[in-house]
Amino acid sequence: MRNASKLVIAAAGITLALPVAFLLLRGSPDAVSAIGTAAAPPASVAAPPEAVAALPVLAALPPRPLPRDAGATLTAAARATQPSCAAASLRVETAAAAMLSVRLSAPCLPGARVELRHGALAFAVLTDTGGIFEGRIPALTREATVQATLPDGARLAASALVGTLDTVERTALVAGASGALHLNAFENGAGFGDAGHRHPAAPGTPGTGPGGYLTYLGDAAARPALFAEVYSAAAGQPEAQLAIEAELTAATCGTDLAASVLRAGKSAPLAITIAMPACDGIEGAVLLPLPATPVALAAVDQR
Repeated sequence: MRNASKLVIAAAGITLALPVAFLLLRGSPDAVSAIGTAAAPPASVAAPPEAVAALPVLAALPPRPLPRDAGATLTAAARATQPSCAAASLRVETAAAAMLSVRLSAPCLPGARVELRHGALAFAVLTDTGGIFEGRIPALTREATVQATLPDGARLAASALVGTLDTVERTALVAGASGALHLNAFENGAGFGDAGHRHPAAPGTPGTGPGGYLTYLGDAAARPALFAEVYSAAAGQPEAQLAIEAELTAATCGTDLAASVLRAGKSAPLAITIAMPACDGIEGAVLLPLPATPVALAAVDQR
């Protein structure tokens, strides 16, 4: 998507009075097909009647009781390897740069899909072979609560107080199951592809300079997938221009991508609809600039 050759104005509409969107074009690959052949079934062969001999009749055996099942006994070593099936637990602690350190322990749920939520921020992950997930989530509120939903619908919650939240400014994008929406940030007047352009291919690195960085949350193997992206920047630095990048593919062309924008301290969400261009064989992306959204924001793909 980023190796596109041309940037033109796109026919994308929104419900808000926002700046015009742009369409980034690229060519589509040729299709390749293959044809296979089926093997003929083998011919059947029947034995002649004279080849079948009469079998002798066997005498019936007297009834005999079967021995009782004594059951199986596990050795101490075998018992030690059995899962304890301890109750699942969730722990949340504060970390540097106003982050939340999250640890989920579910010994009886190895390789299981778990949905994590922090306010409107939501994404799906997989536990490891021991039923453990550990990761960090950018905090969006001072009194931060994280909720984990397990495969059987059971929910766990844990909270932490983030005293350093005022040192960062954050914007979060929940991309939904499709993953067709992405967050872009243009710092210090940067243009598309410039050094100050933060996007999936150039997210930036925390602590390496004055610019901000993107954090990606979610696991593509956690079906159905649910992704989130968070842009973080130090408080007080020039505000970056933010934009939502919507992938133009066969699955999204000609559709309306709905999103809701939430600001910290605001209860009512702001609805946005991106009208994607028609399906005419073009692939690329629609780039929709967002209005000024300081501190915290969430946009949700509701397709």
